[in-house]
Amino acid sequence: MATEQTVEQLNQWHQRMHLSSLVLGNGTSSSGLDQQLQHLAPIVRVNEAGTTLRARDRYWQIWPARGWRRLLPHGLRLPPCELDAIAALVLLEDHLGQQLEWPRPPSRGPGFRNVTER
Repeated sequence: MATEQTVEQLNQWHQRMHLSSLVLGNGTSSSGLDQQLQHLAPIVRVNEAGTTLRARDRYWQIWPARGWRRLLPHGLRLPPCELDAIAALVLLEDHLGQQLEWPRPPSRGPGFRNVTER
């Protein structure tokens, strides 16, 4: 999801419900978001080092491999979609200290794009 879409989505959520805080990774791409989001809620910065690899593991934990992917060694399995939303989930789970549920497969979820659509 593009930055503009993310800010717009957060603004919509803010209008419908109270946001107590926003969890934001400390990577280089997040530096400009502070000013765009600070009016919504306090921003909590979290360390995002290693989240891409952790997101890959979390993807297979939520949606176990099926078919031929089950035969691949765990380290060789690549999810069939981008992992930005799962990486955000990992950051949020770290911040909250608990795992969250994601009810539907990523190909139908918001912010996902199949790798072949690049």
